[in-house]
Amino acid sequence: MVKGRMIDTSTDTVQEAMEKLKDVLAIRKEVFGTGSDEKDIPASHVIIFDNDDCKNVACGRIYMNEAYEFVIDKIAVLESYRNRKYGDFVVRMLVDKAFSCGATQIYAVLSEYEDDKKMLEQTNFMKKYNFKETDSINLLKLNRKDYCTGCGHGI
Repeated sequence: MVKGRMIDTSTDTVQEAMEKLKDVLAIRKEVFGTGSDEKDIPASHVIIFDNDDCKNVACGRIYMNEAYEFVIDKIAVLESYRNRKYGDFVVRMLVDKAFSCGATQIYAVLSEYEDDKKMLEQTNFMKKYNFKETDSINLLKLNRKDYCTGCGHGI
């Protein structure tokens, strides 16, 4: 069994937020080699828990940028848990959160890798949900009317 939960830190102090996000930050550190940044506290985060292994295995976040656009990024799945649909679960939770808050479009910021193959894998993964490329190399866009859940269903 797998469980996903949203973590909201928008009304917390910095100390409270960092405590709530410690498991998210541990996953990001392992996957990306980086920890927290200035977008963490105003963001909503998703964390995925694998009951069989009693371990948090994936995470991601959504926030509003300066132009009041919904942005998802920092989607991370521990390497030994990849190809088990955990990333899919993260994306669907984040996209559903944005659309339930009234978004008509969502941007996805791809993690920057020097390896072109990893960038292509990320892009292809997000395209399963009908995210489209933009003029920016690491930014994709999804319009609500184009949303596909990744399993062949739209909303």
